[in-house]
Amino acid sequence: MTGFLMQIRLTGLLWLCTTIVSVQADESPRLQILLSKDTAVFQDFYQTFAPAAQKTLGAHLELLEDVPSSTAPLPTLTLAVGTFACLDLLAQASTRPVLCTLTPRLAILDALKAYAGPATALYIDQPIDRHLTLIQQALPDTRTLGFIAGPVSEREVAALANATQQRGWRLLNVNYTGEQNIIATLQPLLDGADVVLALPDPAVYSKMHIYSVLLALYRKTIPLFGFSSAFVDAGALTAVFSTPEQIAQQTVELTARWLNDPGQAPPPPEYPRYYSVRVNRGVVK
Repeated sequence: MTGFLMQIRLTGLLWLCTTIVSVQADESPRLQILLSKDTAVFQDFYQTFAPAAQKTLGAHLELLEDVPSSTAPLPTLTLAVGTFACLDLLAQASTRPVLCTLTPRLAILDALKAYAGPATALYIDQPIDRHLTLIQQALPDTRTLGFIAGPVSEREVAALANATQQRGWRLLNVNYTGEQNIIATLQPLLDGADVVLALPDPAVYSKMHIYSVLLALYRKTIPLFGFSSAFVDAGALTAVFSTPEQIAQQTVELTARWLNDPGQAPPPPEYPRYYSVRVNRGVVK
């Protein structure tokens, strides 16, 4: 009888251990990842994010091929990488927890506020003060900052005016709706700006306009400060930006903070902490 009871106890203990392991495994966070496009930028992000998330969070990752149905079972968190993926998910009538990343702030700001479920974001654009610090360090004699405000970036004018005023600078901005001649619009900056700051706006810095703007500024020896590495390649003097790998690293950290405190509201949206600076040596000369 003693041996029989011992066997029952051992069997029970084995079942209990198996159950605990199973529950612990089931409690591992399940992360769905939706990429906006299958291009190098998004692949670079994923290749950095995936191993770091598995190591740091012990997460089960599912790379989605399409936007999931709003009635599908909810994962622990869905990661929307890029503007298209973010807007698609935030447009759903769902309580799906969403973390948007690798996307400009103004492109998703309204959708983020309107979403019914828990959501946060890691923006790809830099805080304005970081741009101005780079300008001040590169060109300390700057007094007048030029800015082309397009349909999207016009929402940054008030913050930009306040930030330039705090540095004792003057903001000279022009408005571009996308319909008028871009060079004619640029003329006040050609006449009065020391430098020009570019912020993300597809109407202003489209492939159709970017080289015309850069050439007009170059002829007047007015440097342009960009917001991406590609901008430096195109002819900007310098730019401060975050790489997909840097955004991926911070996305893992933001995800960890959210999942480590599941009973609370998601962390607030944030700007990049990790960033890079590139200089166009040809333009410097």
